[in-house]
Amino acid sequence: PETIMFVERLLIKRDGRGLSAMSLVCTHQSCMVRNDETTGGKFICPCHGSQFSAGGRVEVGPANRDLPWYELELDTERNLWAWLGKE
Repeated sequence: PETIMFVERLLIKRDGRGLSAMSLVCTHQSCMVRNDETTGGKFICPCHGSQFSAGGRVEVGPANRDLPWYELELDTERNLWAWLGKE
């Protein structure tokens, strides 16, 4: 089963492949996107109207880059780290 959480500027996803994180910062001008359940889970930017699929792909501009996904690591003290420099 898949588990999804929203933590600050990230969507954290856990599935059979492990942990991953998607940025919730619009790639157009860095506004925070919002999850819109009424559109099938798309992410909408309230600043300029960009729309992203549930997986972060650009569907409507002005953004022209997908929302990036990042590697996550759980350390020995059970702290979760997102490596934002590694997409």
